[in-house]
Amino acid sequence: MMKIKKQKDPWKHFVVDDFLPQSVFNSVQAEMYSLAADLEFSAKGRKQFWFDENSSMTHTLFSYVEKIISEIRLKYDLEDHKQQCELSICRPGYDYDRIHTDTPEKIFTTVLYLSNKGSGTDLYFTESKESYVKTVEWKPNRAICFSRAEHTWHNFHALDCTEDRYTVNLVLKK
Repeated sequence: MMKIKKQKDPWKHFVVDDFLPQSVFNSVQAEMYSLAADLEFSAKGRKQFWFDENSSMTHTLFSYVEKIISEIRLKYDLEDHKQQCELSICRPGYDYDRIHTDTPEKIFTTVLYLSNKGSGTDLYFTESKESYVKTVEWKPNRAICFSRAEHTWHNFHALDCTEDRYTVNLVLKK
């Protein structure tokens, strides 16, 4: 069962443990690993795959996003927004190297940690590295969720990873 913890530092976000029931997580993880085998890494060391909005994977994963939205009492109706489901794999040593907020068309983001090992999401007060506050620690089947705002500064990397870092990024868009 999902365990949702509201966090306020440095800005409002939610950390969700057991995002998916274990059997669903195992199935999604196996399917993503299989899919990734056919993808090529970019020169920087990242693979990405976007699922069709009508795919069974998108529908399955967004049914859990909808549960979170309901639980935390947000007023987003999934029917009114585009649903983007992206598999992202970063090689050890990869650095996105850009503290950023999400683009304005994104309204709610969920990053699901998929691989057994990885590096979490770094959170900041501003776009300066000196404003680092904390890292949402890596744990398989953990997700970080937040509504996009001008101050939701974050970053990710795989600098300390010893194996590929797999995430599924689930985004509601305008």
